[in-house]
Amino acid sequence: MRLCEIKTQVPDEYKNFNITDMIGDPIVIEPIKQTVNEYLKNLLVNEKNGAGLLFYGISNGTGKTELSYYVLAKAQEARVKWDRLGQKESVGYSKITAIRCFDYLKYCGNFEVYFVAMVQEIKTSPFLLLDELSPGAFRNNMAAGQEELASLVDYRVSFNLPTIYTSNCENLEVLKKLVGSTLYSRIAYKAIPVNFTGPDVRPLITEQLKEELSNNE
Repeated sequence: MRLCEIKTQVPDEYKNFNITDMIGDPIVIEPIKQTVNEYLKNLLVNEKNGAGLLFYGISNGTGKTELSYYVLAKAQEARVKWDRLGQKESVGYSKITAIRCFDYLKYCGNFEVYFVAMVQEIKTSPFLLLDELSPGAFRNNMAAGQEELASLVDYRVSFNLPTIYTSNCENLEVLKKLVGSTLYSRIAYKAIPVNFTGPDVRPLITEQLKEELSNNE
């Protein structure tokens, strides 16, 4: 049994996404594409050093989660990767894990053997997407949530495990206030910040799909 909130494969809705498909104001999206392409160009080094990404911005529908899965898909491909156990380069596939922050914190509060094992598996995943690191993630218990998240981040930073974070916080100062200065410092230490600004582009994508379907009729 595996909880549906934990994803170890890229969901179907994101599989065909390519970074060249990003739409919006070039002034906004070009720096994003440049940063992500540079990160992927140096994926082996980033994997070895535990460097991740922090996608943030207050607007929904700007592509933060979509682009996160794009990075995970590239990490999961057969390639030269860093064998952490053997401390050497090898060829193969990297395991990925993705989960919403709220769901992760929810599981941390359950001490049944299965949930404890799931939390440990998430914590030790070679590549992790922690989605929606936003105020809603802490709605059950702010203090306990910060403590559990600190444990996760500290482990991954200490063992050089790359983490991709997404957040709807407006800016880094708001995120720092949300999680606390100490935890924010640990996140920022190993995650390259990428600012997603601009309006929701989902309506544009919907119109684009409608036009494509109309042209194919």
